[in-house]
Amino acid sequence: MNYSSGTPYTQSVTIEPGLPFNIALNPTNESGKAAMNAYIESNVVRDFTLARNPSYPTIGNQLDWDINIGVSGSCNAFYNGSSINFYSAGGGCNNTAFSVIVHHEYGHHLVSVGGSGQNEFGEGSGDVMGVLIERDSQLARGFFTNDCNSGIRNADNTCTFDSSGCSSCGSAIHSCGQLISGCVWDCVAAFEDSGMTPDEANFYMGDLYVNMIPLHSGGSIQQDILIDILTLDDNDGNLNNGSPNYFEIAAGFAVHGFDAPELSGLDFQFPSGTPSVISPFDGVDFAMNVSGLSFQPVPNTGNLYIARSSGTVEAIAMPQVADSQYLLSFSDIECDEAVGYYFSAEATTGDVFYWPGGQTSVPSPNARFSGIGATGETISFEDDFQTDTGWTVSGAAVDGQWDRGVPVGCDRGDPPSDADGSGICFLTDNSSASNCNSDVDDGQTILTSPTLDASAPGSVISYSRWFNNVAGASPNQDTMLVQVSGDGGLSWVGLEVVGPVAEADGGWYQKEFLVSTYVQNSANFRIRFIAQDTGDGSVVEAAVDGVRLLATECIDDGPSCPGDVDGNGSVEFADLVSLLSAWGSSCTGCPEDVDGSGTVEFSDLVGLLSAFGPCP
Repeated sequence: MNYSSGTPYTQSVTIEPGLPFNIALNPTNESGKAAMNAYIESNVVRDFTLARNPSYPTIGNQLDWDINIGVSGSCNAFYNGSSINFYSAGGGCNNTAFSVIVHHEYGHHLVSVGGSGQNEFGEGSGDVMGVLIERDSQLARGFFTNDCNSGIRNADNTCTFDSSGCSSCGSAIHSCGQLISGCVWDCVAAFEDSGMTPDEANFYMGDLYVNMIPLHSGGSIQQDILIDILTLDDNDGNLNNGSPNYFEIAAGFAVHGFDAPELSGLDFQFPSGTPSVISPFDGVDFAMNVSGLSFQPVPNTGNLYIARSSGTVEAIAMPQVADSQYLLSFSDIECDEAVGYYFSAEATTGDVFYWPGGQTSVPSPNARFSGIGATGETISFEDDFQTDTGWTVSGAAVDGQWDRGVPVGCDRGDPPSDADGSGICFLTDNSSASNCNSDVDDGQTILTSPTLDASAPGSVISYSRWFNNVAGASPNQDTMLVQVSGDGGLSWVGLEVVGPVAEADGGWYQKEFLVSTYVQNSANFRIRFIAQDTGDGSVVEAAVDGVRLLATECIDDGPSCPGDVDGNGSVEFADLVSLLSAWGSSCTGCPEDVDGSGTVEFSDLVGLLSAFGPCP
């Protein structure tokens, strides 16, 4: 406690070793009262914060920190990065070292050590501390001399978000900061309306806000604050189905012009998975179960959509085999044909919900499941990144270059674990340094594979990727690029663009693509992943795992009985004519090659004649 002016307050008491003692601190002069208030209220904010996050950066172990009182001037207080500072009475204002003003300035300190910027976010966060601790929407009643009722700002407001001017209440940092105190005040009210006690509502909103601060980046107030709050409230890692207090939080923020992400009305489950290999001969069974989330499903409305490379999309009704359970056998695909596919069902509201995504909009091509016409796959390259197989890192990003390692799990948009369960993956700046401020900054970081052999027809590149760009001053503005090369890296072709919104909020996504759709099959195939921060400051986190190069095979097992060349269920004269017409030819897998030797010859003729007649 430092006195810039006024008489320092002291008190003494005689104590006996080993015995408890009490000391009464009751100053009567202005400087003594200011010192006592500032000390006590600073610790109130510190205790408030640590009760909600015992591991909050810095403050838990900060035992020597400056508080300055009696600073020259009046009607103000400030935080300068290393101390909080309060003015003496004067100019129509009381001494500013009291309750809410102290809470506000210490709030700036929480923002600073949490790794965020100040500006309107810092002002709003300072107001939030005062509002939550005092439980009073009027910030700093008693700031002005002889006025114990009026505050300097009010959290019970109707300020709304304005992307160009920050707030309908003004663009100045204090005016704009009222957006966040208003959201917090209205969220607490919504919690109470839902059945929480005032104590429960206040504590929980404080819990959410305190833990949101270290997730924030920059000094602006944007949509990402709402996303961070909902993410902290979430209990299953899936915001598509909301969070325990989604509607209350959404309502509190909606008053101030922030829109919560749309919820999925229906839940889709696939008991047999979503296959990437579809046999043109035997087909594949698509099994889908639909259940209600926000709404209830309408029976017999399940659909499968097949998106062809020509751009056409075919809708196929899925037969319902039980209550909200669907099963469809599908084989309408050619060998080595790549398709995208997705599903839908109708809710009782009349809305149609699609999967993947769970929204009422059709999934974008990059978001759809992918499949290829084949009967099987062989793995020509597989990398779980447990060892260094020759990947290279380049790019001019100032920070956030690709690392290979076990994810440190900063809960800042980075993955908490790898995708394939091996433990290690490639991810951007895998570090907890500087309070986990470890994302990509100011440029690109490029992860490039070694040269791979994709010369086999039907080669498929498969990988799992993670991308998150929902936080920071300009969320959902950056993208992650995936590119491939058929000439060893001399030229590159775009495989997919991830983001800026779709699949840009974290989560592992497994993808497969037919190589020949993008580049020629060759033994000089390479793939690269580009994470980039190209606009205003935002949090960009990316990861890659489980890269595989697969060669597909597409072999018809032939008719149900050897020699039934035309598949009509009987070995007869027409089959004999077909075999003789193919005599001497090499045709592995063709029905005329009865014994499967690869050549149509005498042994095939013997096999056909021995099976002459109806198939068993």
